[in-house]
Amino acid sequence: MLWSPNEVLAYLKDDLNVKKSNDDKRKLRKKRIQPFGGFETWPNDKEDFILIAENSEIHGPNPLFTIPELDLSVDLNSLCTRILSADYQGLSNNKKLPRKNAQLLMPHLTSELHVAINYFFLFDSEARGFVRPTCIAYFTYDKHKLIQLAGPILKTLGEAAAILQHSNIFYHLDELKNLRDKIKNSALDTKNSNINKMCLEMRLKDVQDVVDFIENYEGNEAYDKMILNIMENLKKNNFSYAVQKLDLLSASQEINVPVVDDFTFRPNAKKCMKNLYHICNNGVVLGLYHLHIMHEYFGRKYQYIFCEDTTTKSKGYSLHFGACIKVSPWKRISHSIHKDECLMSTFRIPSSLSLNSDQYFDCVDHSFEKILLNFIEKEEDESNQNISLNLSTLTQSDSSDMCSSSSNSSSYSSLEEGITLKKCRHMKPLHMIWDVLDYITIRKPDIERSFLQVLKLFNETRRLLFAVLTRMTIVVISTPKQLRLAQDFVEALSLFIPRKKDETLFVDPKREEPLRKEDLSKFAVVNFCLGNKRIEDILPLEIISSLCILNLKDCSFTGPTYTGCILEKVDQQMNILHLGSPIFPIMVNILIDVDSTIKWWHVLNTCSVDTSKTTKYILSKGYNRFDMQIIEKLYRLYRH
Repeated sequence: MLWSPNEVLAYLKDDLNVKKSNDDKRKLRKKRIQPFGGFETWPNDKEDFILIAENSEIHGPNPLFTIPELDLSVDLNSLCTRILSADYQGLSNNKKLPRKNAQLLMPHLTSELHVAINYFFLFDSEARGFVRPTCIAYFTYDKHKLIQLAGPILKTLGEAAAILQHSNIFYHLDELKNLRDKIKNSALDTKNSNINKMCLEMRLKDVQDVVDFIENYEGNEAYDKMILNIMENLKKNNFSYAVQKLDLLSASQEINVPVVDDFTFRPNAKKCMKNLYHICNNGVVLGLYHLHIMHEYFGRKYQYIFCEDTTTKSKGYSLHFGACIKVSPWKRISHSIHKDECLMSTFRIPSSLSLNSDQYFDCVDHSFEKILLNFIEKEEDESNQNISLNLSTLTQSDSSDMCSSSSNSSSYSSLEEGITLKKCRHMKPLHMIWDVLDYITIRKPDIERSFLQVLKLFNETRRLLFAVLTRMTIVVISTPKQLRLAQDFVEALSLFIPRKKDETLFVDPKREEPLRKEDLSKFAVVNFCLGNKRIEDILPLEIISSLCILNLKDCSFTGPTYTGCILEKVDQQMNILHLGSPIFPIMVNILIDVDSTIKWWHVLNTCSVDTSKTTKYILSKGYNRFDMQIIEKLYRLYRH
C-alpha cells in the first residue's frame, strides 16, 4: 500500500497518462527512480526507539511500552494513531481471522520520524473476536538507515512478534477450550430461549474457529527453550527482584473464563483489558530481551553497522584494539567488585541477534533489568489492586534486594560498574572501533580534546605510536592539577592498544603503588600522580629503560627512537590540527593503514613465493628495522 503521495514513485510500475506503446515502456524502464524519495545528508541524531502498541477495543490506538523509556516530548498517542490507522489487514491474503502477520515501511511518518512496523494478533478470551490487534514498530530519525536495513529490521521485529505469539497461543489454548465447552453446555440448556441458543451457537462457532486455528499451530520448541533460558539467566545474574515481581504479577491474575452472558450481550461497561504479561506470560520477557538487543544493535549510526556487516563477512584473522580500564581501589570497595575488572562495563554491542547463537544472552545485564522493571511497573499500574497488596507483603530482605538491584542499575547507568574480563566487550576489531569511540565521547565529552592536548604538548606522536604498536609500557607522570587531563589521555589511549582476544591487559588511570617488573606484561598504560612522591619511588631504575615516559610536570618525553616509514607522516598530521580538532578519526586512519600492512604481511607469509623475491619486495617498500619491529609484533597478535 502507499502511505502518502510522496511515496508513489517508489511503487510506480506504469503511468496511466502515458501511452502503452513499447517505446514508452522502454523509456520508463530507463528512467532511474530513487526509492522512497531523497535522503537527508545530516539526519537528526536523536536516539531510535521501539514501540509496542495495540488497537484496543476500549481505548483505541494505545501505546503499551517503549524501548528505551522516552520523555514527554514524543507524542506516543499520535504515533499510535498514525501507524494503527494503516490498512494493514489488507496486506494479508488470508481471509480467515486472525489474519496473518503483515509488515510495512512508513518513511516520513512525521517530518522527522521514519518507521518499520510488524502487525500481528494476540489471542485473548475476553477480547472482541478473541483477538487483539498489536504491532511492534521501530522508529528512526535516519531515513537512509531505515531503507538500507529494512530487511534485517523487519526480520527482527517479526522474530519478536513470533515469540510473543508463540507464548500467547500456548498460554491461552486451555482457556479457550474451557470457554468453548462452557458455551457448548449453555447452548444445550433447555431453559435458554431460541434467540439465546442461536446467539450461543454463533458464539460457539467463533470460538471453535479460533481454537481450530490455534490447534493447527505446530509450535516451536526453540522458543520454549529460550524462554526457560532467559529466566535462568535472570536468576544467574542475581536479578532476583525482577524475577520475584514477575512471579507476583503472574499470581495476581487467575485464569477466569468469562461467563457466557458477557459474551452474549457484550456489555459496554468494560473498563480494562488484560495486560500484555497476562496474555503472553514469560514469553514477554524473551520478547523484550530480543527487542532490547535489537535496539542496541540497530540504534547505532548506519555507517558503523554497514562497516561491521561487510567486515564480518570476510573470513580470516584481524587485529583487535582496546585495553581494559582498571577500576580504582576506592571504587572497588564502594561497589564490592573484584580485583581485575574493567570500568568500561556498559559498552555491549550484541554479537549476534540469532536465537541460536552462543552469545545471544551476553546482554542480559542491568540495562535489560531496568527495561524489565519499567515494563513490570507499567503492567502493575494497569492491573487490579491485588498486585500492590501482594507487593506490600515483601519482607525487609526483599526490599534490600530491590535497593541492591536499583543501586546496580544506577551504577550501570552512571558507568561506574566493574566487569570481569570474560564479559569485557569493548575490545574490538577496527571495523567496530567507531562504536567504542562514540561511547567514550558520550561518557566524557572532553576526552578527545584532552587526548589531542597531551599529544601536542609533547609533539612526539610518531614515537609514542611506535611504543604503542610494539607494546612498550607507557607511563604518564602528572601532578594533582593535571590529574583529570592525564586520566582522560590514558582512557583515550587505551582504545588504540593492540591486544590478543584472551589476553589480560589493563590501563590504570590512577596508579598508587610502585610499578614492578611483573606488571609490564599486564599494563599497557599507567598514570602516576606524583604529589609528594619522587619518580624514583614509583619507577624502579631497572625497568625505566623498558618504559616510554610522558612527564606532564616538566613536558619531557622519554621513549624509543623511530625513523621508519609506516608512521612517517604522523607528526605532520598532528601539526596541522588545532586544539579541538577531531583527532580520533586520524588515529583510526593510521591504524587502518597499519592493519592493511599486517594483512599484506600475512599474505606474503602464507603464499608460496621465493624468499629472495619477498625480501626484494620488502626492501622496495623502504621498511627498516623499526618498521619490521611493528610488523613482527602485530603479526603475532594478528594470528591469535
